[in-house]
Amino acid sequence: MNTLRVIFFSLMGIVLFHTTTYAQDKYICKTGHVYFISKTDIIDIDADNYNLASILNTKNGEVIFMIPMRGFKFKLPLAEEHFNENYIESEKYPQAKFKGKFINFDKIDFSKDGQQYVEVEGEMSIHGQTKKIKEAGIIEIRKGEIHAKSILKIALQDYGIKIPNLVINKVADIIDVKIDLKYEPFTK
Repeated sequence: MNTLRVIFFSLMGIVLFHTTTYAQDKYICKTGHVYFISKTDIIDIDADNYNLASILNTKNGEVIFMIPMRGFKFKLPLAEEHFNENYIESEKYPQAKFKGKFINFDKIDFSKDGQQYVEVEGEMSIHGQTKKIKEAGIIEIRKGEIHAKSILKIALQDYGIKIPNLVINKVADIIDVKIDLKYEPFTK
């Protein structure tokens, strides 16, 4: 839980010190959901993380999120141990980060209920490596709340994540990731 507090206050610092827009333009997600699965012929390994934090600025289309790597919970305890100690090295690289902007921001109507297709581009940092990415997603507005969903693929080699030869057939080269965020208006 301490990691979530650090992430939350880090995001709040970014919002308070790096932007000058009004609070009603900012939305915050304190408990989003990230799910990933590694599918191979031998085994599927998946994990959930409900500890991410995110901020969305509806005035300029900026979005930031941080995911504590130790927040991923696996069905297989040994997989969780290997993930944190050997692959992601959570002690050294405690969080994944994304900072970007909606490409089609001018076409997004945050005041209108319904679903809208969006594209976001920015920089994703995982395992000490940063890569520019461009992804599609859906934003759904419901009674002033903003729900954002995206499905993306993460290539382990893009982020310098090495899988030992002993288990190379048990871990996919490309990981499927689903992100689900529920934003609420930020109030000071």
